Amino acid sequence: MRIRWWHVVLGITGLILLVVVVGGVLLSVQDVNKFKDLLARKVSEKTGRELTIAGNFDLSISFSPSITADNVTFENAAWGTRPEMLKLGHVEAKVALFPMLSGDIEIERLILEDMDLLAETNEDGVGNWVFGDKQLEDEEDGSGGDLRSSIISVLIMRWCIIAMVRPVSAMWS
Repeated sequence: MRIRWWHVVLGITGLILLVVVVGGVLLSVQDVNKFKDLLARKVSEKTGRELTIAGNFDLSISFSPSITADNVTFENAAWGTRPEMLKLGHVEAKVALFPMLSGDIEIERLILEDMDLLAETNEDGVGNWVFGDKQLEDEEDGSGGDLRSSIISVLIMRWCIIAMVRPVSAMWS
């Protein structure tokens, strides 16, 4: 019996499809709330600040996976005027899968609800959105860090407060 090239292509395609379906089923039956600790730890390692997801955390697997989290807080800089830089009642991000494979992040839809964001600078003019020594070094040498590119196609914000705080001494200089 002679094997034709399209039999091989069909076999490989079927195998890939089977792996994707089985992987999706296995992930969908697991409790993804255990991944929120991993996510919080990774964010803390990268930024030097604590991310807390106190509410539900959900992950939807597809060609456009989505992440949903409730009651999220992100720690402010040590010199900040309050403990949290960001408080979110609900966040949902739907990302494109294929650009992530090449290292790019394309967020198709980002929904922020019940958000309270505090952007502030200290006496030296450093913003609380600057994370750790590496960020300062990247800004000084112009490299911008190791993030390749990020795109947010649709941003939806509901019931949000965004405050900017500067020291009095910086306002008159």
